[in-house]
Amino acid sequence: MTKVNITIGACRLYAQVTVKKRKKYMVDLEIKTDCEHIERMAEEIGPNPINGLEEFRTIFRSKVYQAADKTIPHPICTVPAGVLKAIEAELELALPRDSTIKFIK
Repeated sequence: MTKVNITIGACRLYAQVTVKKRKKYMVDLEIKTDCEHIERMAEEIGPNPINGLEEFRTIFRSKVYQAADKTIPHPICTVPAGVLKAIEAELELALPRDSTIKFIK
């Protein structure tokens, strides 16, 4: 099981993403959040399991990014990327490493 915590940009809301591999590339995805847009995104992604490998074909065919496009009004929200990072780590397609965006003053 892979779990990530995401602080959502300037709005300072929160999301916790849990991904659990079932078999091959199929994963169960759970998103807990205090953001109504992310809640809608999770509903839009649909029922479990999802094919995690399909999420990495192209960004435009990703169920996560398609759902985000329909539900999240702010296009630079970091949650969709965090969801894909968690899926990628759970499927052992990449090491579970933190990602950071920091502004330099």
